[in-house]
Amino acid sequence: MLSVAMCTYNGEEYLDQQLNSILNQSESVDEIIICDDKSTDTTIKIIQSFQKQLPDIIKLHINKASLGPIKNFEKAISLCTGEIVFLSDQDDVWAKDKVKKIVRKFQDDPGLEAVFTDANLIDQHGMLLGKTLFENLDFNLHSQKEWSTGKAFIEILYYRNKITGATMAFKKSLFEKVVPFLILKNFWHDAQLGLHAALENKLDWINEPLIEYRIHDKQQVGLGNGTTLLTTEKISSRDFLTQNRLFPSSIILIIESLLTKYPKLDKENLEKEALSQIQWLDLRLQLPKNIFSRTYIILNNISAYKKHSNSLLKSIIKDIINLY
Repeated sequence: MLSVAMCTYNGEEYLDQQLNSILNQSESVDEIIICDDKSTDTTIKIIQSFQKQLPDIIKLHINKASLGPIKNFEKAISLCTGEIVFLSDQDDVWAKDKVKKIVRKFQDDPGLEAVFTDANLIDQHGMLLGKTLFENLDFNLHSQKEWSTGKAFIEILYYRNKITGATMAFKKSLFEKVVPFLILKNFWHDAQLGLHAALENKLDWINEPLIEYRIHDKQQVGLGNGTTLLTTEKISSRDFLTQNRLFPSSIILIIESLLTKYPKLDKENLEKEALSQIQWLDLRLQLPKNIFSRTYIILNNISAYKKHSNSLLKSIIKDIINLY
């Protein structure tokens, strides 16, 4: 049985297209569980119109109080009865064979617990932006090779997640190991599911765009609101680093949560890595204004940049040319 967990919160202009793309899959899903987080537009009416036609497939739950994106997805997933759960936002468009190709991926490797895919980026009008999600996240062939050889867990743990929930599917049994989701800044439900799957080498991906991922300024979570790499607003390097400086303290909390479920984890080394990241961010925040002094310090800390940055070259160039 296949389930879709969809969370809605305003976005009436895109919902028809998304629901139709799910309902017209080459391999059908058995249920679409929708949890609405107190929408104030016509989102609920649109869902109810679909529900009248397909009452056995579309099931709507309206929250009595707003839960926020993470807890709303937790609720929607918990209500799913399928063995495999597909996550869905309300503003994207699924490729016709998305479900079929992801199901085949699970069938080809029964040990997998989670799969994510690439996506074509589109604007609010549905026009292609000429870039894919993997390209935007620097999830190139080199990064994919590193993830396939065991680096995925560390990358996700240290806030270098490459998984986008709207492309993700997983076994309900994985969710049962992860729940309850942690509420930490910028550590979303997709990262938490991916982290647990990667810990046991049960995470994989499809290097093909299987959705059109819409970027617009009304997104609760995603590229358009600046929660990942592509942002609609300029942000200074100092502000960016200061924000990231908060992540290592969250990493300690994540490690402590993991230890309650996986007591054999190497707590000492994992926390040592988190502290190492703090030191690297502090070094970047304290770089001198003089470009020559700054460059000298950066070049003498290449190993730290290589270890902790999402993109070695981008981080180095940004730090060399940027005057704080």
